[in-house]
Amino acid sequence: MGFFDYFLFNKKDSKQPIIQFGRFSDAYKSEQKYDAWDRSLKLFEKKEYIESYKQFFDYLSDGSTDNCKYEDHKDHITFEFYQGSKKISGRADHKRFTAESKIAKTDGLHIGFLRKLLEDNYQLRYCRYALDEKRDVTAVFSTSTIDGSPYKLYYALKELATHTDKKDDIMISEFDMLMPINNSHIRKIEIGEIKTKYEYLIAEIDIALAHINNTKLNMGKYPGAESYIYLDIIYRIDYLIKPEGNIMEIIDNVHNLYFYNKIKTPDQKNSLIRKELRKIRETPFEDFKHEIYEVKSTFGVSQSSGLARIQNFIGSEIKKMDWYYHNEYNAFARAIPSYIVGYSLFNYSMPKPMRDLFNLYYQITQSDYFKSLGIKRGYMNNNKLSATKIKKKIKKILSKHAEEYPHIQIDVKRLEFQDVCMFSKTYLLSIKKMNFERRDLR
Repeated sequence: MGFFDYFLFNKKDSKQPIIQFGRFSDAYKSEQKYDAWDRSLKLFEKKEYIESYKQFFDYLSDGSTDNCKYEDHKDHITFEFYQGSKKISGRADHKRFTAESKIAKTDGLHIGFLRKLLEDNYQLRYCRYALDEKRDVTAVFSTSTIDGSPYKLYYALKELATHTDKKDDIMISEFDMLMPINNSHIRKIEIGEIKTKYEYLIAEIDIALAHINNTKLNMGKYPGAESYIYLDIIYRIDYLIKPEGNIMEIIDNVHNLYFYNKIKTPDQKNSLIRKELRKIRETPFEDFKHEIYEVKSTFGVSQSSGLARIQNFIGSEIKKMDWYYHNEYNAFARAIPSYIVGYSLFNYSMPKPMRDLFNLYYQITQSDYFKSLGIKRGYMNNNKLSATKIKKKIKKILSKHAEEYPHIQIDVKRLEFQDVCMFSKTYLLSIKKMNFERRDLR
């Protein structure tokens, strides 16, 4: 894979903590990985199935995370890879390809639980639920080798991996007779970091709700302003806290409600999103801490080919902040560029330098949070933006990616630093104009 898009701080500075931000993406792989994919296709066409599958798993693997591996047994291979809290394992020979992901152990069957599995089965295209010989709840995919092309395997294994990774925490929290299984690979986070994230979660939701409760702006007349506040905080929670389980499910539900529900009015959507935010707000710390952990992943869930969409999205949305800014509704004005960044990170795969620049945006605008995590690279001094530090960091990001993206440039002279609103607007407009063409573009 071309890049592992968590942001890890402090590889050189042992005093800085190592913290992951954002969801995994498998976009923008290296040339070597694309070559492995091409070899896999050609070998499959020649009916050299075992060799084809070996190249397929080479394509999925990321050497920096050890997310995927296989063993060659001459007449067959065995494999395993990770997706979040789940380990997926399987076997392939000249006749059959099988894979399974154990979701949970159970000490008994419950009609409500079985009904839930039956309903979820209808959402699955390639996989199915089953109970194995140990009565573990398992999702299974299998196909004859002759029908198991690399294209089919990619989408089938992605469904198997992403679905079970999403469902295990939710099912375990909903049904008492279920217990975790095959999650020894997850890396626990220090309790201090979890407490900081929880405090940020509570405080930011309170601030968002207070903006709506106390504003003089007529929310009935400007429902979009309320939506910007809610969506901003939802996407910031996803990127900056990276929760799993129930909170992640709520975030997904809010996203789908707002963008894909064609029946509800904007006011009705806002009312429902507000209720969902309160659910997150009322999450006990004891439950929250079990949803915060670090993992390895193989498949991304964001849409690919997002570059043009993101740049068009910036152009269409950023101008909407002007009215709020000029009428001194600064909370709503600030929410719009933050929403743009959060939505883009949540919804699209993007070039590495763009993701770094968006991450920097959060470091700047959420500087107190980053400091509370121990990341001492502040870009604010006495509540004022540090133009020198910001420009220096931008140049460092561009220099880091210059070899792979030779055309990336940004005119820092066009950035305005008098306040966060104007900086956010000019910063995003500058990113909109950048050329992110790769040197090795295929």
